[in-house]
Amino acid sequence: MKVSIFFIVMLLLPLYLFANSNLSQTHLLELCNKVDLKTSSNKDIKIIHSNGISKMILSPDKKRLSIITMLTVSTKNQKTLLEKINNFNKKLLFSKVYLEKNTLTLHSDLNIKHKVSDTKIINFIATFLAIRDTFIPHFTTLKD
Repeated sequence: MKVSIFFIVMLLLPLYLFANSNLSQTHLLELCNKVDLKTSSNKDIKIIHSNGISKMILSPDKKRLSIITMLTVSTKNQKTLLEKINNFNKKLLFSKVYLEKNTLTLHSDLNIKHKVSDTKIINFIATFLAIRDTFIPHFTTLKD
């Protein structure tokens, strides 16, 4: 048993050592550029796409990376809107949709408290963008 634990530790140690321990906004922009995402940066990183803009936010304590997309919708038929939100949220594993006034927000978080590899960050961004691509058409019929 000791031998197998030793080998597991030896296999995982390089992943831990080469993962990001001090993620910065500059490094996030570099990762976005590696996967050909059009971005702009001010305080937060904005991912620009054909359907609008998603915002990537690195928490000040560098323990969480969030991405959000916002969509203005009509709240005239509140019941239908809430049903659509609930049905969409049932399908999501790592994201959520919520309503504030007449703005729907699609939100995903990645816990980066401990070291996270570049591949994990890129996969997180790609997963969010795929979800966003279904989110926008699902709710565009509710636009004002």
